[in-house]
Amino acid sequence: MRVLVTGAAGFVGGHLLQRLLAEQRDEVFAGVRNAAEERLVRERNGQLCVVPADLTDAGQVADMIRAVRPEGIIHLAAQSSVAQSFEEPEETMRVNVGGTAHLLEAVVDAGLRPRILLIGSADQYGNVPKDRQPISEQEPLVPQSPYGESKVLQEQLAAKYRREYDLDCVIVRAGPHTGPYQSERFVIADWCAQMFRMKEEYREHTLSVGNLRVVRDITDVRDVVSAYCKLLHAGRLCDVYNVGTGKGICLEEVPKLIASCAGINDLRVVVDPKRCRPADIECLIVDGSRLRRDTGWEPKYTFRQTVWDMLEHLALKRHVSYDKIKYQCEEDKR
Repeated sequence: MRVLVTGAAGFVGGHLLQRLLAEQRDEVFAGVRNAAEERLVRERNGQLCVVPADLTDAGQVADMIRAVRPEGIIHLAAQSSVAQSFEEPEETMRVNVGGTAHLLEAVVDAGLRPRILLIGSADQYGNVPKDRQPISEQEPLVPQSPYGESKVLQEQLAAKYRREYDLDCVIVRAGPHTGPYQSERFVIADWCAQMFRMKEEYREHTLSVGNLRVVRDITDVRDVVSAYCKLLHAGRLCDVYNVGTGKGICLEEVPKLIASCAGINDLRVVVDPKRCRPADIECLIVDGSRLRRDTGWEPKYTFRQTVWDMLEHLALKRHVSYDKIKYQCEEDKR
């Protein structure tokens, strides 16, 4: 299958390319916005067919689709930060909704009918009562953020193109995910980076956090891209799939877990109001049983292993020994 990955230079895109290339099952094309993203993709993956197109430019998207003529598309390109969506709601809609419209229209204009995975988010569900969690795909969509709203509109576009043009669009609603290479704009990556710097730079062991009284179903990004690869080939036509572990963790437990992996035993946690969102979902745990039933997917990474790998990645970026950082004696600091 000729597979096009949009947003290939992003956090999830990087892991997805590695997975697709390792499986050697498909001919892979990486969709990027510009030359800088192309360089990044090539640095990570070597020889790979890279096609530039800004999804907000309809002409560029049409050129990309005509050049690749994909048989499968995994549409990752998006403004993916909930926090940023509150700061830039119009830009979030322009990228997430407008970009998706350009992509679907380009496919129709080219006379193609590829399998299209539209990657959405469990944030689309909004605040669901705990007695209805884990959340099934039948739960009404009541988003609490511009980001969640943009993904609901993306699904509505997909439904329109399914009805009018018989496009094969499979909808994915992914729960929160994290792992190596994630931007520090996201909470777990931010906390790992803060604690790593505490050890590396002899900083005070004070962690700045936002709202800790929320529960999240956090999946390793490597398990998430495994689900995407399975759905590309085995997902049911025009169906909707949650991706998540079905288990929640309260964020107030996470700093202690990261600190234990980083070798910090005297962590002080301070809530910074600037890190709190205008609206937050209290509990978000998704039911991934449909995904398991149709593809046989199962998560492989524990949350502790994910954190360990994120800290190790930070050490590799800085060319230092993780063991040296982790086991450094507090006496050295004094």
